Amino acid sequence: MQRPRLNPAASACVALLVLLAGGFGYRALAERLGGPSGAAVLARGTLNRLPTVIGPWVGQDLPLDEATIQAADVDDFVNRIYTRQDAAGAVALYIAYGVHFRDLLPHRPEVCYPAAGWARLEAVGEELRTVDGSVVPLRRYRFGRGGLDAGQVTVLNYYDISGQRSADVSALRARLWRSPTPVHYVAQVQVSTTTAAADQTQAEQWGRAFLEEAAPLIAATLTTAVQDALRERP
Repeated sequence: MQRPRLNPAASACVALLVLLAGGFGYRALAERLGGPSGAAVLARGTLNRLPTVIGPWVGQDLPLDEATIQAADVDDFVNRIYTRQDAAGAVALYIAYGVHFRDLLPHRPEVCYPAAGWARLEAVGEELRTVDGSVVPLRRYRFGRGGLDAGQVTVLNYYDISGQRSADVSALRARLWRSPTPVHYVAQVQVSTTTAAADQTQAEQWGRAFLEEAAPLIAATLTTAVQDALRERP
């Protein structure tokens, strides 16, 4: 299997945020939810607490350039490749965390990957049961392209809003508007695998297998980091 290039559309997607984030609806949502009084701002690098060893997977951090980070307006992020210790597969993990909701909400695979030259082949809602018994509602995307750099990429994408998970932006918006409690943060989690078309079924299985192990640890890392940030606020 070809090792995945970490989120091949990530840089293009982040750049698009600057253009997509200006809509009134997102600004109105940001004003309605999680203003400065409720925000849990994390210092850069806080989410690196997420273990680099998750079950049979071993992670390696891959840096993002500062211009990309600034364009995304994220407070913190995780950008890693996780490889199975038995060398049977690898996945890319990207987590974006922030309190500027108008910038995080438009960051959607169905926008970013086509902008980077990938054709959307499939978009399916799924529920994934993790090793701790919890359920992650997510959206599974499959993109492909031809030419010299032909291949396919599968993306498992979900949002975490103050500890509650949503599969896509529409569900996230509805949950945000209904929430009776302060919204401290929004995080987006993406697990992607890039392969030749013939290997895609196996690649999707690796993505799910990784997320089954990783999702509870991601949730625990977010919870601890946010609790610490809220305690430290003046």
